[in-house]
Amino acid sequence: MLHLRKGDFVWVDSGDGVPIGAEVKVTDTGQLQLIDDGGKEHKINKNTEGSIRPMHPSSVKGVDDMIRLGDLNEAGLLRNLLVRHKEGIIYTYTGSILVAVNPYQLLPIYTAEHVHMYTDRRLGELPPHVFAIADNCFFNMHRNKKNQCCVISGESGAGKTESTKVMLQFLAAVSGQHTWIEQQILEANPILEAFGNAKTIRNDNSSRFGKYIDINFTEGGAIEGARFEQYLLEKSRVCRQAPGERNYHIFYCMLMGMPAEQKKIHSLGNAAEYNYLTMGKCTSCEGRDDVTEYAHFRSALKILMFTENDSWEISKLLAAILHLGNVNFRGTMENNLEGCDILTSSNLAMASQLLEVDAKELERNLTQRSLMTTRESVTKPLTSAQAVDGRDAFVKAIYGKLFIWVVDKINAAIYKPPEDPNKVPLSIGLLDIFGFENFSKNRLAITKRIRPFVAFFVQHVFKLEQEEYARENIVWKHIDYEDNQQTLDVLANKPMNMLALVDEESNFPKGTDATLLQKMNQFHGKGEIYIPPKNDHEAQFGIKHFAGVVYYDSKGFLEKNRDALSSDLIHLVETSTNNLLKQVFQKELSSGTIRSSANPKMTITTPKNSLRQTVESKKRVPTLAGQFRQSLDSLMKTLTVCQPYFIRCIKPNESKKPMLVDRELCIRQLRYSGMMETIRIRKAGYPVRYTFDEFLERYRVLLKTSVCDPKTDFHDTMLEVERMKELNEKALLIQKVLRGYKYRSAFLKKRAGALVIQKHWRGHKGRKLYKVVQLGFARLQARVRARQLHLQYKRKREAAVVLQAQARVYLARKEMRRKRKAVILLQAHTRGVLARKALKKLKRDMYLSAKEKEEEQRIILERQKHLEDVLRRKKEMEDKALSDAITDQEMVDSIFGFLPPIIGGQEGQAPVGFENLEGKRIVTEEIDIDDLPMEEDLPTEDYDDLNEYSFSKFASMYFQGAANHAHIRQRLRQPLLYHEDEGDVLASLTVWWIILRFMGDLPEPKKQVQVQGTSTQERLLPKDLITRKNRRFSHMVGLDQRVLRKKNETKPPNVPEEPAQNRKTSIFTDLLTRNRKASAVPSEAAPNPKVYTVPEGRAARKGSTFTDLLSRNRKASTVQQNGIPKSTAKFRKPSIIMEESDDVTEVSKPPTLQTVEEDSDAVVGEGPTLERPMTSLEKLHIIVGYALVRRDLRDEIYCQICKQLQDNNNRNSYFRGWILLSLCLGIFPPSERFIRYLQSFIRSAPGGYASYCAERLRRTVMNGARGEPPAWLELQATKTKKPMVVSVLLMDGRSINLPVDSATTSREICQVLSNKVRLKDTFGFSLYVALYEKEVFTPWHDCREDKTSTELIYKQVVHGLKFGEYQSEKLAAKHLYIQHGSEGSPEDVRQAVQDCINPSLLEAKSEAKWVQMVSTAHAQAPYLSSRAKTDSVKAEMVDYAQKKWPMFFSRFFEVVKVSGPPLPKSKFIVAINWTGITFLDEREKRLLELSFPELTGVNTTREGKASGQVVCLLTLKGDFTLSGSAAGDMAELVTMFLGGLAERSRYAVALREVDRQDDPTFLSFKKGELIVIIKDDEFSQQRGWIKGQIESTKQTGAVPTDAVLILPTLNKPTNELMSLLSLSPNQRKNIIQANKKETGTLERLAPATLKEFSLEHFRQPTKDVNRQVMSRNAAPERLWANSREPIRQALLKKLEGNSELSHKASLAFTDILHST
Repeated sequence: MLHLRKGDFVWVDSGDGVPIGAEVKVTDTGQLQLIDDGGKEHKINKNTEGSIRPMHPSSVKGVDDMIRLGDLNEAGLLRNLLVRHKEGIIYTYTGSILVAVNPYQLLPIYTAEHVHMYTDRRLGELPPHVFAIADNCFFNMHRNKKNQCCVISGESGAGKTESTKVMLQFLAAVSGQHTWIEQQILEANPILEAFGNAKTIRNDNSSRFGKYIDINFTEGGAIEGARFEQYLLEKSRVCRQAPGERNYHIFYCMLMGMPAEQKKIHSLGNAAEYNYLTMGKCTSCEGRDDVTEYAHFRSALKILMFTENDSWEISKLLAAILHLGNVNFRGTMENNLEGCDILTSSNLAMASQLLEVDAKELERNLTQRSLMTTRESVTKPLTSAQAVDGRDAFVKAIYGKLFIWVVDKINAAIYKPPEDPNKVPLSIGLLDIFGFENFSKNRLAITKRIRPFVAFFVQHVFKLEQEEYARENIVWKHIDYEDNQQTLDVLANKPMNMLALVDEESNFPKGTDATLLQKMNQFHGKGEIYIPPKNDHEAQFGIKHFAGVVYYDSKGFLEKNRDALSSDLIHLVETSTNNLLKQVFQKELSSGTIRSSANPKMTITTPKNSLRQTVESKKRVPTLAGQFRQSLDSLMKTLTVCQPYFIRCIKPNESKKPMLVDRELCIRQLRYSGMMETIRIRKAGYPVRYTFDEFLERYRVLLKTSVCDPKTDFHDTMLEVERMKELNEKALLIQKVLRGYKYRSAFLKKRAGALVIQKHWRGHKGRKLYKVVQLGFARLQARVRARQLHLQYKRKREAAVVLQAQARVYLARKEMRRKRKAVILLQAHTRGVLARKALKKLKRDMYLSAKEKEEEQRIILERQKHLEDVLRRKKEMEDKALSDAITDQEMVDSIFGFLPPIIGGQEGQAPVGFENLEGKRIVTEEIDIDDLPMEEDLPTEDYDDLNEYSFSKFASMYFQGAANHAHIRQRLRQPLLYHEDEGDVLASLTVWWIILRFMGDLPEPKKQVQVQGTSTQERLLPKDLITRKNRRFSHMVGLDQRVLRKKNETKPPNVPEEPAQNRKTSIFTDLLTRNRKASAVPSEAAPNPKVYTVPEGRAARKGSTFTDLLSRNRKASTVQQNGIPKSTAKFRKPSIIMEESDDVTEVSKPPTLQTVEEDSDAVVGEGPTLERPMTSLEKLHIIVGYALVRRDLRDEIYCQICKQLQDNNNRNSYFRGWILLSLCLGIFPPSERFIRYLQSFIRSAPGGYASYCAERLRRTVMNGARGEPPAWLELQATKTKKPMVVSVLLMDGRSINLPVDSATTSREICQVLSNKVRLKDTFGFSLYVALYEKEVFTPWHDCREDKTSTELIYKQVVHGLKFGEYQSEKLAAKHLYIQHGSEGSPEDVRQAVQDCINPSLLEAKSEAKWVQMVSTAHAQAPYLSSRAKTDSVKAEMVDYAQKKWPMFFSRFFEVVKVSGPPLPKSKFIVAINWTGITFLDEREKRLLELSFPELTGVNTTREGKASGQVVCLLTLKGDFTLSGSAAGDMAELVTMFLGGLAERSRYAVALREVDRQDDPTFLSFKKGELIVIIKDDEFSQQRGWIKGQIESTKQTGAVPTDAVLILPTLNKPTNELMSLLSLSPNQRKNIIQANKKETGTLERLAPATLKEFSLEHFRQPTKDVNRQVMSRNAAPERLWANSREPIRQALLKKLEGNSELSHKASLAFTDILHST
């Protein structure tokens, strides 16, 4: 029976098969209990007494060497490691084996003091340490002259790599000579770790390859070199990682540490952007600084002699790997073969650029594969899965071979082969191998590598044991020990071992994983080691090891073992210009010639030499198992001849935390590492070993005598003393002789060295004197030879001059004789021709009658007379041109002489309703044009390169037919450029005709046609411009501008004009005169002679609205009734669309243009209006109108004008053409194809026009085309070539003068105004005629943010009250308080009434009544008692107006409904304000109202050339597809409102149910519940979490953002909205369809053409090479147009891959041709 006392230590059962240590303690009640090492209590009773065993005293505190443990079992071994680990002692001996437990923290035990302390010490003298093992290796090598090795093993994360580095540091320190090679060896580790280490689940710096470091030493013990060997790099990690793991460190270090400029060159981003780095969903590693590691990596490269070019090439290959990983494939079907295509992205192009290969070849090799048969090469397309495998194989090959190249490069730097091959240097080898780990999927190669080292360990330990027993003459029985030889036989040693079977099956073309498994079952199924699968469908088999059974999955064994790369990719590498890529693939490239086909489709080609192909096919690529077996055998031979040491690394826990030990994990590692096998061997032999003193001290109690002196108990002490004396004498003799020999040798060497120095010094002096003499002779020779050469040159030159003179005389005489002979010959032929002609005339005169002779004479006289008339008219024209020859400046002054000297922008009267502001202009501020913060200018053109872009060159390349660049005076038969649209062709001819008439190259027609019922201006403009009259246009450009125009019904007077050819030409006189005739005010009613206007009827273009700013000036007068201005309420909110027609086709009827037929002067359409004399303004409007309506006609117009300016000798026509060109440059830009040619042409402009036209072109290209012809003020500015000045009126009475040009946009003007007035809240402010006012509010508008904005809106509200837009006596009372404070006198009240009440309302009620109402409201106001500040009252007024009249602060868009739920109208107005979206008809009746929470999305598309922009509003009430000119602006505004509301919203609705009752941190909710968002920054929304509270239960917790929908609203959603949100999309769709059936409303779809359908659904036109050669400018095939030619393939794009259906479609089209 065991007797226990307090403080005793015992072993108790732990339940896991291994006893645990426990201490006996006494409870408060006096009972004994056990507390085990884990802190768990155990009660002592009869049931547990049998399992309690006493603990040996050596196991209580632990021992340094576990051989000395009394409890030599698993429990004693484990507890010894546990006790020492708790005390911070991580090293323990097991005999000569060192066991190292990873502390997972930095310990101060690797300092220089520790290195010095463990140097030259015997093993066991000091506590266990890795330095002790390294010291024994070093000094045993030095003393015994035998190579040493240290095998470091353990699981991943056990600390093998760190132990290797510590041993390297110790060996470098104790070698005694700190050289550069030692630093290089130490710096090799960062490079190898960057390329070969990665973060795994078990280790943050896990080595994914085997490493053997062979360090060579000199005879003196200094390190002279080293060599690294790598084994079995885990290449598959490059392409895929397990969850929680990362790729190799080098990728993350490079992305984090590489400079931004280099990353930009490689097109690199962050790690989250690359598929190869995010498969494990872990891109960062805690405790690792990738930036610092990359800097260390770069410095290590420099130390190891890597050049900058090497570093750059390495980064290129690594970047190429990342880009290849982002290449995605899409499966295709072509010719009934499954294939794939690469999805369009920039990664493929970047990868090909980095690999320096052709991008198309790379794409082809990734999607196809060449297969070699006996005599043919077959190209086969790959499926998307096969393409991904091929890409991954290519990437793994690049990385694996790059890793080998890096190792070889390191070895080249630190390893120097011995000069004498027979003299092998001493070395110490450090082997870092994988530990034994049992995963769900194990690698057979790793298992094969571990097993020989385990056998080597057991065999070596047991062999040492036997040698020690034999050395001590101990009689003992040989011990049989367990080893893994049978496992090694099955794996690699037997004739048909498993690796041999894998190699054999890999060489069979039809070998598969299934056939491999069958052979394994056949050869090894009956043995004890191999465990076959349970059934035929399983692919797993097992191997029985000494530590247990490990299962392997045979899937992919053969493919991994072949480790083959496609020959196409090898050929692609061969074509690369990347030197590093070729170097890493040098072995593959030098093994043989790779041939492949370049045809992307499946083709069969016959090689030139089939015999050579047969020979090449017999070459076998070595398999992965064969390569590994060869390297492993070499390593085992190296280890066998070395004296080995062993270090066993133990990982204490999986969580990588310090001071924490997992007993099950540790005992499993001890078993796998073979440590328990060593314990059993020690236990079977003589494990207890004492010295004589220790034995006598421990067992002296057994002696029968009390005398016990160890110093007297000896056997051969005297012999030992005499032996030591003799050895000392011999040692002294040897020392004396050797020292004499040493000093004598040193003396002889010094004397010989002195003689050598004397000899060399004397020789140096003699050579120096000789060189001085030699230099003197050389100078003398040079002078003599120079004189001789000078004399020879003079003689030769004189002779050459004589020879040249004679030769030139001879050549001149020869040329004269040749010309004389040619002249004589020409004279002879000419005289012959004249003679024959005279003879012919004589013969004819003989036979002609007298009458015929008379008729012939008459014809001759008429011809002569006609020639005389032509000469006379020509002389008159020359005289007239001579008389009109004046200077350029005089001609311009003559053309612009009629213009008055006025300042633009300050004339005319204010718009209707704003006359009071005109009279209150107390401040006029001007802004210099140089201070304008306009939009960013385009990049400055390189005008030196414009010489290559001449207009003649453009004409030769793009002009049709025989047209050239020169000036002509006749009509064209076809346009200069090719146009696909027939309307563009006819319009081009019409524009040419008008340009000729404008420039005076063609006379005006004499016939004049009167057009009844149409104003002059409406006749001039194209129809789509006319339809824009009297409409309100809203373009949200810049600061949300608004341009409103007033309808003017005044018709211009019909003033007859003289024909253009009968008066002296002045183009600007015509233009400006016509504009003045179009004035809105009759001339007799205009008191101001300087009043000017701009033509009406133009729509505001997007981005060019300066004429709208000037429109206030053309409102010359205001119609008044009874002295009171009309209310502008209706003027400000007009209906911007006409009454909708019942005919749907009228809605989208395209505009027609005036065109001229090609072969006649007849005019198409409204042609008769052009066959009449027209003013220059009318011609200008026609030319500009065509350019605005027909975008494709703009280059044609510029080409026509430039053609008429080229080589134009008519001065008048020449200057008219430049004026026309300068006006067009300010209205519409040319295309990208023609712009540089136009810039080059502008440089040849006459004085002043070159820079002026270039600036107008630059501004127009930057801001885009306009939507209206030029205004009169632009014509005024063209004369002076200076900017125009316009005046903008603010609502507070300030007036600001702004310089503008033809291309100025509202964005620029609004930006200048906001900067000028220091406006912060700029959103919603726009231009109304020439006023700067608030147009729309944001839903989150706050008046406190910007006082300036509040002041302007307050003035705008007061103005609206005055002119009847709003009505409220409360606002009038607030205005009274703001203006006059709390003490408002009757006069102040009366003034407030006059400021805020419309005159019509004052007439309806008396002024006294209004004064009384305002006074009452003022007295009862709460701000009066609280003495509120005026700024807060202004903010209240603005907030009140915003909430009271949201429709007055809205933005309007004219749209046509293309599809969607039924509405009463398909053409309506969309009003957007802070409350939501409203659909209005032409009478402002509300068709539909939508709040922002009801919108689920906004999309914009552009459908075809003629359809314009289309916006799709996705709502809970259905999806509306709307078309309009400003659809893009509407979508932008709605998107901005939705985004801002969602960002500020506090409400969300659950999209799905989340049940997390087990964790109170998370919020559980049901689908459709309302969740209130709590914004306290506890959770980051960017990371996918928000904090929410359920409205009903008030529960709070974390909510995933993907499970809820954040509602774009600032207020709590209504129950109706929540009910709609709770419905599914199908349910809402059914409700909408039910409403359709009930109402019976049919949707009206916009008409579509076959051409528009073809743009999206037809295939691309085929390229006919013959047709292109025959016709230089032939039009491409038009698949949608009529044709008499049969088609060769189907029209629809979706039938391109189906050859059968495509053929049938072609036959059907042929039958249609026959039938029609």
